[in-house]
Amino acid sequence: MDEESSGRPSPAGAGFRWRPAIPAILLVFVALNQIRLVYEHDLDPWKGGGFGMFSTANGGGARHTHLFLSTPAGEVEVELPDALEDVEARLRSLPTEAWLDRLARGIAQETATEHPELSGVRIELWRTQLDPVDLSPRIDLMRDHRYDIEPDDGR
Repeated sequence: MDEESSGRPSPAGAGFRWRPAIPAILLVFVALNQIRLVYEHDLDPWKGGGFGMFSTANGGGARHTHLFLSTPAGEVEVELPDALEDVEARLRSLPTEAWLDRLARGIAQETATEHPELSGVRIELWRTQLDPVDLSPRIDLMRDHRYDIEPDDGR
């Protein structure tokens, strides 16, 4: 009802009483989305705007990669090229297929001159976790991703 039909004036700003709740609603949405990403996509609990850092010691440096090149002579482990440190850091935070492929393509491009007969790149992503009973560290393989390189890949 408006002022004319009820005979009473409506309070100024009555339609805006919900505005103070907007920050709280957004905060809850961000936290719930972060929890979803942690459980569905292995997002690092310390990332994503959530509160995982308060509930786990498995953040930051608890994840690491091992990088391998597939050559006719077999697999060769290589160091991460400096130019790909940012991609590798993002992969450790959110290990999706897209980040795994992007890092593998970058490694193939960075090592093409040293390994002209490169047929693939394999990336292992490992996570250190603490045993809930005795807090002893345990290292678990999170991802073992193989990226095959086609001969006409344009490297």
